Amino acid sequence: MVKIQGVGLLACVVLSCLLCAAQAESSLDCYDGPFENVLLDGCVDDCRSFETLEEAEEHCNALQVHCGGITKTAYGDQEAISLGVGLYEVRSGPGIEQQTGDATWIKQEGCDSGFQGGGVLPVDHQDEEDEEEETAEPDEDQGEDQWQYEEEDRRWDDSMEQVGDAYRGAFVQIFWLAALLGLLAGGVYFSYKRGDQITIDYVDKAREKVEKFMRERGPRNEGAYESL
Repeated sequence: MVKIQGVGLLACVVLSCLLCAAQAESSLDCYDGPFENVLLDGCVDDCRSFETLEEAEEHCNALQVHCGGITKTAYGDQEAISLGVGLYEVRSGPGIEQQTGDATWIKQEGCDSGFQGGGVLPVDHQDEEDEEEETAEPDEDQGEDQWQYEEEDRRWDDSMEQVGDAYRGAFVQIFWLAALLGLLAGGVYFSYKRGDQITIDYVDKAREKVEKFMRERGPRNEGAYESL
């Protein structure tokens, strides 16, 4: 009788150990814990809850740096699951507090960069992506406007350079024409003063033509050409 009772007691102890082992929480890659009786402060994605740890892990990874870890809440247990409320909540952290019955997994730093998992991005992340796409359009328009402005500025510089070249060319031509006329006038003056007959004849003929032209045109004002 005593032997039977001993065997029954041993069976109860083994069964209890098996139940405890079954209820023990498993560890996760890139997460520290689980930490018993610890609650991770702060909600992310409205503290969305899941019925399994794997689902919560996948969603927390999808939230990337915005999710600081996972907390298994102690309220209701199986009753909460039957009501459609999961026990595993995604939380932001980094603050923690003591909460009897809770268990927490804290995400390690640097684990988000290599995450390739699926999961659905939360609403706030989707909004951020939409904002980035919206802000990208003005940047493209601004870049196009900047390009048009630079193109117009380049064309303006080219046209101004062409105008400057034209003015410089005209100035050079006028300069050389004036220099040629000055040399010609100087040569005629010295030849006239020296008494060259050919030069004297040309100068006298030119003077007669000028005087004839002035007489035919007539004075604009009375006495305007008396000096001539």
